Amino acid sequence: MPMSRVENNRVQLQVLWGNRPFEPFAINLENGDRAVVEHPENLAFDPTENGRDGFVLLSAKSRYFSSFAAVTSLAILDDAEVAA
Repeated sequence: MPMSRVENNRVQLQVLWGNRPFEPFAINLENGDRAVVEHPENLAFDPTENGRDGFVLLSAKSRYFSSFAAVTSLAILDDAEVAA
């Protein structure tokens, strides 16, 4: 059985969050917002398969309380985006 969108987003987020060395990445949301994860400690979520469908991102520039269902894509930032 294929993974649901929520499960797929959770797995992708876990991979990006767990990369070592850590690379900043963006979480693009259905409402057009782009949440940037600058450091792994800025992101909190339940990593379990049947965990809650949500995450919290806190940084100097933004605060997000959202769900994996609202995520449209995740992507590592390129050097120019990190510097901005």
